Amino acid sequence: MALYPCVQCDEECVDCTIQCSCCDRWVHSACVPMDDALLLAWSDVSLKFLCKDCCFTDNKYDMAKALESCVLAVLLYGAECWRMTEKDINKLSSFHNGCLRKILRIFWPRKITNKDLHETTGSNNMETLLKQKRWRWIGHVLRRPAEDLTRVALRWTPEGKRKKGRPKTTWRRTVEAEMKEHGISWGVIEKKAQNRDEWKELVLALCAPGHNKD
Repeated sequence: MALYPCVQCDEECVDCTIQCSCCDRWVHSACVPMDDALLLAWSDVSLKFLCKDCCFTDNKYDMAKALESCVLAVLLYGAECWRMTEKDINKLSSFHNGCLRKILRIFWPRKITNKDLHETTGSNNMETLLKQKRWRWIGHVLRRPAEDLTRVALRWTPEGKRKKGRPKTTWRRTVEAEMKEHGISWGVIEKKAQNRDEWKELVLALCAPGHNKD
């Protein structure tokens, strides 16, 4: 294994090399086409060289925010009412994490854990995003009049008997499982929903990253 591998070709850097002023790694001068804007970045003040990975370091947070506001806003439109299964969450998480890896330009064989990925970009994982949307919407519905159809439907139970077999994952079962995990009831959340400040604190507690899978 090379002691000082080239960022571009992974071969040993001996001579005719340039050092990145950000990550201190080396690049063969032959591996740096001077006309390639993605491989070279020059600071207006120091005129220091940045390798291809560090070119995007300064704006990674802006790109992650753009992903959240432009892409995820469309992808998760109406997600507060979705019946989410483990398979659905895994598919959405795979897409989300893939986008963040492209923003950071982390490709094979380089590796990064999902936890480090979200910490680096300052973003939440997909499960947290879904829970935030769901509980914020629940608070909005619980602040509506008691006779409002959306509030009535929130706890409505259909008549009749379900089919034999394992109960399917439903939106209501998902919500009640999260409530049970934190030891709260419908009466508690109905009361807290009337006070926006208390509801925000409750949502933060329910959607804390430590309670979610990464």
